[in-house]
Amino acid sequence: MTDTRTIDIRPTREADLAPLRALIVETWHATYDATMGADRVTAITNDWHSLERLTREIEHPKAISLIATEGDRLLGHVLLTNLGQQDVQLARLYVNPTAQHGGIGTSLLNATLNQTDGATSMSLEVEEANSKARDFYAKHGFKQIERHSNCGDQDGIPTLILRKFLSL
Repeated sequence: MTDTRTIDIRPTREADLAPLRALIVETWHATYDATMGADRVTAITNDWHSLERLTREIEHPKAISLIATEGDRLLGHVLLTNLGQQDVQLARLYVNPTAQHGGIGTSLLNATLNQTDGATSMSLEVEEANSKARDFYAKHGFKQIERHSNCGDQDGIPTLILRKFLSL
C-alpha cells in the first residue's frame, strides 16, 4: 500500500505563530510533565515560546524557522540558529505527539541540513531524561559532547549537548 500523505515543509509565517505556539505547548506537556511537572512546563513555555519570542525568531536574519503541515494541520516545527557560524544550533525540533514516528522529524531535520550555509557542525541541547529525543538524534548521527545540570536558564534540569559533523 502506498502512503499518499502530502507533507509540506515551508518557512514559518506570522499567521502560523498562534497554532505553532499551541503545538509547542502541547508537545512540551506531553514530553515533560512527567519529569518537570505541569506547572513548570507551563512557566517555561510561557517564557521560551511566547508569541513575541516566536515573532522575533521568524524575523531573525541568522535563523531559519520551518513548519511541516498536512493540509491545514500543523505537524511539526524546526528552528535553526547561528546561521553563518561554523557550528549552527538546532534550537528546536518538535513534532505533534499524535504525528510522531511518521518521519516528520526526519524530514524537518533534513530540511535544515540543506540550509546550513557552509557550517561544519550542528549542535543542540536535549533534556537528559528525554530518551525519545536522544534516540532520535543518535539515529541521525549526533554524539554527546557535554553534560550540564541546567537546561537553558532552568536550574536542575540535566541536559546534554549533542553535535553532528556535517559533510561539506
